[in-house]
Amino acid sequence: DALGAPPEPPAPRRQVAGARVPWTRRPVTIAIGAVALLGFGVALGLGTAWYAAPDGSAGMPASGARPLERPANTPPGAAPSLANAPRGPVTPEMVAGMLQAARASLEAGRYGEAIAAYQAVLKRDHRNVDALTHLGLILGLGGHADVALETFNRALQIDPNYPPALLYRGQVLYELKRDYVGAARAWDKFLAVVPAGEDHDRVAALAREAHARARAPASN
Repeated sequence: DALGAPPEPPAPRRQVAGARVPWTRRPVTIAIGAVALLGFGVALGLGTAWYAAPDGSAGMPASGARPLERPANTPPGAAPSLANAPRGPVTPEMVAGMLQAARASLEAGRYGEAIAAYQAVLKRDHRNVDALTHLGLILGLGGHADVALETFNRALQIDPNYPPALLYRGQVLYELKRDYVGAARAWDKFLAVVPAGEDHDRVAALAREAHARARAPASN
């Protein structure tokens, strides 16, 4: 008409199928009750439940991890912290229980509570590889790549063959730092430590991709 019709709003942009989603935003599910975890481990298709299992030893966790047991129902505020952690000598069983509660907070998405719980473990056992590794995991989720890598390095100085630390270190290097050479090196070490199985095969695919990107010419 004479006044002219108002322009039609632009059609909404459709997300391209298969587009890469930042690792900090990927949905994560694990084997225990489809609980949302951290947004990057399971995006790899790995058995994240296996890697989230806490190490029960007090000071020197053995290489590898045990199958994940269903955690106890931990209400908010029940995880140990520097304020409510046990006083006096702490037995390996008590450390294992503290790690179990910290993991329950982590899996429930209560990251601040999980951080406090892992710090409480480290106050009593500063060489606990499980606590260091999962603190690094939370730091990586928050985008603090450098501090996360420092934390993984501390864990790997204690146990150079700890699979979760190798896995998550490679992921932070690959996704946040775009250090494909470093990521490939971390995942190659994981493959040497975990020489067979489904997780080995999936990390092998990631390592191949990292090696390919490391060889590719840098784009201007």
